Amino acid sequence: MTFPPHHRDDAALARALIAREPHARAVLWRRFAPLVRNLVARAFPSSADIDDIVQDIFVCLLQRVHTLARPSALPAYVLSVTRFTILHHHRWMRLRRHDSLGVLHESLFTISPDPESREELGRVLDRVAGSPRLGRSAFLLRSVYGLGITQVARILGCSTSTVKRHAGGIRYEVIRARAA
Repeated sequence: MTFPPHHRDDAALARALIAREPHARAVLWRRFAPLVRNLVARAFPSSADIDDIVQDIFVCLLQRVHTLARPSALPAYVLSVTRFTILHHHRWMRLRRHDSLGVLHESLFTISPDPESREELGRVLDRVAGSPRLGRSAFLLRSVYGLGITQVARILGCSTSTVKRHAGGIRYEVIRARAA
């Protein structure tokens, strides 16, 4: 397919995208999808989510293309959005891997088989489940898996003080739930 004359260079394509011309999105996809897909495949070599991530990148590009200051910088803008989306997905996958409450088996806890203890455990898990994701992940990694603060910070990609603050907040909520 030949591109319309005003879509042949990057600056013209960027201006067409900003003006929401009908064929500009298809041209953007044909021109940059192979590059974006290769970059995503390098970052997630065994992931089945590659197509979803590529689509997320193009959705973000199309939603924010009007913020492009210099239309001639379209290729750099595409690479920048790709990079930040990949980083976002890496962080999200890391949190998702350590965030599942499904890994909390009763064998991890030393509780008696009496119904009161099981009820207390249920209240604690309900309290943890309703907490923000970062705090929940930090609490689970620290309290259930017994990892050190530095290990948790490295896994979650945040500072040790952030881990202390978030895990401590959840620990306080758990203590309050146990007292109730």
